[in-house]
Amino acid sequence: MEIFYSGYKPQEVKFEWKITRGKTNVKEDFGNAMVWAFLTGEGGMRYIDVSVEDNILKGDIPISGLDVGVYGLKLIWVKDAKRYNLNERAFGEDNVPVSAAELLAFNKCCYSEIYELFGITPSQYADTNMNGSVTFHLCSSAATYGNDGLSAYESAVLLGKTTLSEDAWVRINRTMEAGEGENAIQQCDTGASAKGDYSFSVGNSTEVLEDGYAGFAEGSSTHVKGVAGHAGGVCTRANGTASVAQGYWLITTDDNIGEAAFGKYNETREGLLFSVGGGSRVGNTVQRKNFLEVMDNGDIYIRVNGQRTRLQDCLALAGQVADALVTNSVIGSAALNIPDTTSTVLSNLATYLGSNSVTSEYTDEQVTEIREAEAAMTEDEILSETQPSNYYSGAIIGHFD
Repeated sequence: MEIFYSGYKPQEVKFEWKITRGKTNVKEDFGNAMVWAFLTGEGGMRYIDVSVEDNILKGDIPISGLDVGVYGLKLIWVKDAKRYNLNERAFGEDNVPVSAAELLAFNKCCYSEIYELFGITPSQYADTNMNGSVTFHLCSSAATYGNDGLSAYESAVLLGKTTLSEDAWVRINRTMEAGEGENAIQQCDTGASAKGDYSFSVGNSTEVLEDGYAGFAEGSSTHVKGVAGHAGGVCTRANGTASVAQGYWLITTDDNIGEAAFGKYNETREGLLFSVGGGSRVGNTVQRKNFLEVMDNGDIYIRVNGQRTRLQDCLALAGQVADALVTNSVIGSAALNIPDTTSTVLSNLATYLGSNSVTSEYTDEQVTEIREAEAAMTEDEILSETQPSNYYSGAIIGHFD
């Protein structure tokens, strides 16, 4: 094996490779063949161009960019490519004939490999190339057809689907793996965990727990506990059956089936079907609240002047006010328990809403403070699993295990 120093390598490294048939001295006939050559070693396999002259394979090895390590050559060829009507264009990105796919599927390929052709070792020399070139004269033998199948990477190269090195190709394509649960799938090397049967977990530190049958966790630091639950965004928890938590620091409760939470820093309660969270976090202080809630009995709640207010009550009062304005008649004291005058009804509506005018949930100054605090958060802080001391404070109202 030839040894080169990392800082003192030849400018060119070439090879001339004769391959014989079996144990004979008869050269393999590449006249009707298609040939693919690979440099093997550190960084996986790399495709390199070769030419054929008098059934001798010739090529250049791109040595300048190679790391310290041991390198070899691997050759794959199809002896009767013309019989299968194969040509260079046949392996283009969008032009792969059926015969080519069948050819690879039936493994009509030949192989030959030289494992330790040369090595590169560290040295004290400056990182400059020496003058001249080195040519390796190689000889190996091969059976008519190999017994080993092609790897997925080799098939991709032969079909013209990639020009990447093997390591780069594997990193791009090795994205998913089996999870702990039956038929569960999780993303590789990201902290994703799919423990529930038929569950799916993708993203950074996402998790479907064992009880999360057919659950789906995505985003960052999301967790699914309920059957067929879905958690997405950042630091969300889908605890209920068929529940959805999509947003920022959201949570659904175990007791609700089909609960859906959106927005940020919500609060959840028994019987809740849908909520839009509008809470905030400044420093280590979290204030949880909902701007909109839909309950399983049909009640709808909104926030009016900082209070959780039943929308149907507001609409009923507004309707009575409108009736009073139009008819200037008695307003039904039994319903409102107030004097029967239009002015009193208007006053009662204002009192019910909390003041003489309806204001926004936050003042302009508070909105500015919240937005500035959120804008100042780094990516690590946004994606952090670290929960503030009062993370669950006010999050869950009603029974929760």
